Amino acid sequence: MQRTGTPNAPQQGRLARHLFLATLILVVPGTHGCGKNLGSPLDSDPGRIGLLVCDVNDARQEPKNLSRHFTSEAPPDRQLLSKLRKYSVAEVGSATVTGDQATIKVIVRDEAAGKEVGTVEWTFVKKGEMWKVKSAPMP
Repeated sequence: MQRTGTPNAPQQGRLARHLFLATLILVVPGTHGCGKNLGSPLDSDPGRIGLLVCDVNDARQEPKNLSRHFTSEAPPDRQLLSKLRKYSVAEVGSATVTGDQATIKVIVRDEAAGKEVGTVEWTFVKKGEMWKVKSAPMP
């Protein structure tokens, strides 16, 4: 059987579904989560702070890696480390930056239970060109 350039009906259906899903992924932005904050360019301070929240989330199982994201004046204590191991975090919206200080809303999620635990506000301080977590309250 010779192939032609026209797909048959089942192939057209699959193609249509794939195009639809690809469109959803590209067009429907998320409201929170790592890399989903499309309102802040990554080369801006709010974008860098959003990425820092993502880095904290990624490093939450490794206390040595996690500590480098915090200021030396306010390293994470045992209670915070314990909560960060249990919960995932993601930025909500864009950071508010005032000089070398910033805040951002962070959503906290219990991955094991599959539910959100709460939303908190984290604070940051800029050290040279790097942003560091100054305060990371958890519910």
